[in-house]
Amino acid sequence: MKPWAAVIGSPIQHSLSPVLHSCAFELADLDWDFRRVEVTGETLPSFMEGLDSQCVGLAITMPCKQSVIPFLDTVDALAKNVGAVNTCVVAGGLLAGFNTDVHGIVETIRDEMPGRSITGGNGKKAVILGTGATASSALAALTSLKFDHITVIGRSFAGAGNVLQAGGRLGADFDPLLWHHSHQVERVCHDTDVLISTIPPHATEALAVALKPRSNQLLLDVTYGSGTSPLTTSFRKSGGRVLSPLRMLAYQGLAQDKLWSGIEVPFEPVYHAIKNAA
Repeated sequence: MKPWAAVIGSPIQHSLSPVLHSCAFELADLDWDFRRVEVTGETLPSFMEGLDSQCVGLAITMPCKQSVIPFLDTVDALAKNVGAVNTCVVAGGLLAGFNTDVHGIVETIRDEMPGRSITGGNGKKAVILGTGATASSALAALTSLKFDHITVIGRSFAGAGNVLQAGGRLGADFDPLLWHHSHQVERVCHDTDVLISTIPPHATEALAVALKPRSNQLLLDVTYGSGTSPLTTSFRKSGGRVLSPLRMLAYQGLAQDKLWSGIEVPFEPVYHAIKNAA
């Protein structure tokens, strides 16, 4: 049997990871298989226990990014601080966890904002919509990019594994803001330089109607496969700049491939492969 890797999570049928990694394996001249496996929180234990010796790694999506951690032998410091693992490397019978979502967000923003424009002390502002695992990755990314003011907007900041706890571990300075403070939410989103949405598209409908994006504002809606989100439509109509979630997907996926194989694959062919398949 060939070496193999897989994307796991639920729902998984829309995932472009098989296109991404199959293209990367071909470019790296690796005779590996890539699978798509529906795994829920309930089926995760049996799946992890059933991994065979030919498995080289896993790409992990929701709802497994946090629940997979107890099954791992080691967890990288960044993933531990974020509180979410999207990559598992299988080697020597051990399972190691990493987070490449942070890298994907950082590189996608860097593509549109030259490094000199996002150094600390320049007053740059960012807003994150959501409080879950991907929001925590976005917070780590924006902190590493040295944004001067970060606001995280959510319906609740209670419960285990949320962005408040991740922020404490990361040493991130940010303002939490509840959704029901609607006028303040609209003002903060209007004034920001970068808006990152990690929530389902339908949850942004009211904000999209109220928001009037400026031409120099950036939007990164990390969701894909659900059609055009209301926020994306609003930004495009108003001349705001929309960052492709597929670029984030490609960057984080290629970082996974490097962790699995040690081989660095060029970005553009893989990005165009998933863009054509989307």
